[in-house]
Amino acid sequence: MPRFGENDPDAVMTYVIQSACLNDTLMAIRDIDDFLLPRSHPDRKNRRARDTDLLASDFGYCSNKSFLDETLRNSINQLIAHTTTHGPRVYEKEWDIWKLTTQCLQGCWAFLEWLEQEAMETDFHLYTAALTCRTFSTKIYNEIGRVFNC
Repeated sequence: MPRFGENDPDAVMTYVIQSACLNDTLMAIRDIDDFLLPRSHPDRKNRRARDTDLLASDFGYCSNKSFLDETLRNSINQLIAHTTTHGPRVYEKEWDIWKLTTQCLQGCWAFLEWLEQEAMETDFHLYTAALTCRTFSTKIYNEIGRVFNC
């Protein structure tokens, strides 16, 4: 954690907000990575899923679109899973959020495209929900990439 002067509350608040945003973003990325790993996949032994956890494979989607490697996942876990002595050092790590988000969305879009095909003729509501989610998330992603030159 950077050192702040006593008279610099704005710097402290900026750091707190940035840390909270990083924490929430990495937690969501890890959750989606869990969602995209099939319940029956061998890697699931290290990443237990409760019976109440909703996974893409619960819809019949059996492709493994998990995207976090073990090292990156461990770094995220050290930051968000619990309080550790590694926590402050993990905050100093340079996280490539755009790359992680891109990998995350690619897995989500593959699942949503599959879901659209599965539900097209049998479940109009599920089909339109998957189509809408994929379309809007693609537009948002593309616009953020355009604005920030990613």
